Amino acid sequence: MTASQKRFTLTDWAAAAGIAGMAGLAFAVWQWGKAGPLPVHFNFQGVVDRYGDRRELALGIAAMAAGSVALWMGLALLARTDAAQGWKDSLRLGRGLVVLAMGFMSLILAGIALGWAGGGLGPQRWTLGLVGLLFTVIGAVIGKVRPNPIAGVRTYWSLTSRLAWDKSNRLAGRLFALIGIVAVLASPFAPMPLAMMALVGAVLVAAAWAVLESFLVWRTDPDRKAKA
Repeated sequence: MTASQKRFTLTDWAAAAGIAGMAGLAFAVWQWGKAGPLPVHFNFQGVVDRYGDRRELALGIAAMAAGSVALWMGLALLARTDAAQGWKDSLRLGRGLVVLAMGFMSLILAGIALGWAGGGLGPQRWTLGLVGLLFTVIGAVIGKVRPNPIAGVRTYWSLTSRLAWDKSNRLAGRLFALIGIVAVLASPFAPMPLAMMALVGAVLVAAAWAVLESFLVWRTDPDRKAKA
């Protein structure tokens, strides 16, 4: 194992802190969470469709922390293989995105159990704000990623044209960040569940737009190449 393989990067430290934070949230919910029934599952409209107690929420957060550890370690081991020499950065990004997504979901559950979603912001608005923040962060990152097998606008056209990759991912990044910012700002007053439905619809439109962009750029790129 080389020195570069042993190095603990900033992404690794951030992921470790995120996982430790999830474990802390699980313990806090188990010990000090509100008595049930508490919402534990939401449908795509942001409406509660199942209730449980604080123990279930705590176990759910702990499970996400454990899952993050497993995926993080698995991707880290994969990055050390000879087959992954060309996409180590992608695997590092994948580890970070896994912990980021799990961390935001844990915050949503903890916010419900510990009463952070109060003060006029119910569970739906709390969820809308955090999901919006998640897309803001993803948008800030996705526009800068290089071609990889894990994250980004991965179409036939973007994978056979570097220009198509760069432009479609920059577009997706800007759109996701804009959608996320609007969701965060609208979360205190937007009508629910309409706002959550609008968020999902906006993300789908943004993704379709980015895919179309990859095709349009690929079609005019003289340096495009056939995919092996």
